[in-house]
Amino acid sequence: MANGLSPLAAGRGSVTLRGMRTLIIGITLTVISLTFLLIPRGAETDDEVPRGPERTTKCMVWKAERGKATVWLCGSIHLLRESDYPLPAPYLKAFEEAATVVMELPPGAMDEPATRQTMVAAGRLPEGKTLQDTVGGKTWDALTAWSGRSGMSTAILQPMKPWMAGISISVLTYERLGFSTSRGMESWFTERLGKRQSLGLETPTGQLRLFDKIDAATQEEMIRQAIDEEKNAGDRIKQLLAAWHEGDAPQLAALMDEGMAEFPGVKKLLLDDRNAAWIPEIQKHLDGTATVMVLVGSGHLAGKGGVVDLLEQKGVRLTQQEYRTTRLAPAAAGKHCNL
Repeated sequence: MANGLSPLAAGRGSVTLRGMRTLIIGITLTVISLTFLLIPRGAETDDEVPRGPERTTKCMVWKAERGKATVWLCGSIHLLRESDYPLPAPYLKAFEEAATVVMELPPGAMDEPATRQTMVAAGRLPEGKTLQDTVGGKTWDALTAWSGRSGMSTAILQPMKPWMAGISISVLTYERLGFSTSRGMESWFTERLGKRQSLGLETPTGQLRLFDKIDAATQEEMIRQAIDEEKNAGDRIKQLLAAWHEGDAPQLAALMDEGMAEFPGVKKLLLDDRNAAWIPEIQKHLDGTATVMVLVGSGHLAGKGGVVDLLEQKGVRLTQQEYRTTRLAPAAAGKHCNL
């Protein structure tokens, strides 16, 4: 396959649905900050959070100090619910102390008309081609059935590249479960930047180009699994959110690794290569004198080859933060109601 990103591991046969489902959730919730929605939003709901006695748990925030510099590494979730707020205290402490806030994309970039035009253009098929022409008959039949259930016309999807259609379907599903890009952490902090300096590790164009490097078969699978996952999306999203709320980096890494096990090329493209590219930029801040908050998708911080791991390999000492919460631990919460 093109770019070496075949959906089939050599000699492995067909991919597992379990892994593919986790892949699309990982891309949407923890990996790529371009979890935009180019189709109308549906009705939103929100879960009531079960509460209990106050307790201490870990947080997806790490603190690194070198000389006069402090760098807070903060794991983001790009879509959240109202019930996921207020954010854990270490996020707020990092933001309060930071003179500079660094995100995957420059804060506010997604609100610029030129950026949105670029996004639309990058996700569109060449003139004269349609999504129906690009995907197989079974995939199109599944899209047509999904359109009937969702009330979203296939005409909206027709101009989209398969990867754009897959993410749009996925994000619409999450929006209707109460998970919103407008409630995501990037939006929340951007609205409160004030006079802080803000920077991006990447550009919107650079992120968009990553998807075009994914081979055609995997892009089509993204559509099929986004549709197939519609009925299980709530449970799977909450599993990832539970790991995030608990600061359970090993569990979050395991969920990401499971989803990308059959797609090593995708993992290298969306996680490993980008993590490595960010390290020199983060080290520059550690060599400075300011306090900096770095906010990136949580999937980038967890596990082997994550940003935390790569910095530790270079001798940087990082301390994972803890916070107090009344949110029930996942095992206890599962006995009561939704997380």
